[in-house]
Amino acid sequence: MKYVTTRNAFLKLKWIFSTMISVLLILGCSENKSDSDKVSIDTGSISFNVAWPGSGDGDETSGVAQRALTGNVCQDFGIATVIAKIYNASDVLNKQSPNWRCSDRSGTISGVSPGQMYVIIEGYVENIDASPEWLGQSGSIQVVAGQTNTDLQTNPIVMAHTCYLPQYREGMGSGDLHA
Repeated sequence: MKYVTTRNAFLKLKWIFSTMISVLLILGCSENKSDSDKVSIDTGSISFNVAWPGSGDGDETSGVAQRALTGNVCQDFGIATVIAKIYNASDVLNKQSPNWRCSDRSGTISGVSPGQMYVIIEGYVENIDASPEWLGQSGSIQVVAGQTNTDLQTNPIVMAHTCYLPQYREGMGSGDLHA
C-alpha cells in the first residue's frame, strides 16, 4: 500500500513538473511585443523635417529671420513645444504627434491611415491650449500602408509666425490653412 501511495505521489509530481515546464516554454517562446512596438501593415508613416526661418534652413528673406538674434529661432522666439497634425484630403484630423521640442526639427509619425494626407506643424511659445504662434503646412502627400513617406525630409515644412498669415489673423484656426 505504501508503494502505491509513493507511486501516485511521484506521478502527480511528474505531471505538475511537466505542466510547469510546458507553460514556461510556451511563455518563453511566444512573441511579447507591446502595442507601440507592433508594425501595422494597415497603416503607413510620414517622416518630415521642419525649417525654421532664420536658422539657415528656411526662408532667410522673411522679417522673422532678420529679427532672430542668435540664429536659433527656437531660443530667440521662445518656441517650447511643437505638435504635428496629419489631416486627410477631407480636412479630418487623422493623427496627432506627441509634443516634441522645437530644436528636434524632424520627426516620424506612425499609424497613419493610407491615402492623400497633409501635415500641419504647430509651434507654441508657452500654452499649448492657446492658438499656436507658428504654423507650417505641407502639400498633399501619399501615405501607403506598410511604408514611410519621406517626401517631407527633402522638402521640409517651412514655418511662419501667425502674424504673417492674414487668414489666421482674421480668426481662422490652424486647420483652415489648407487651401
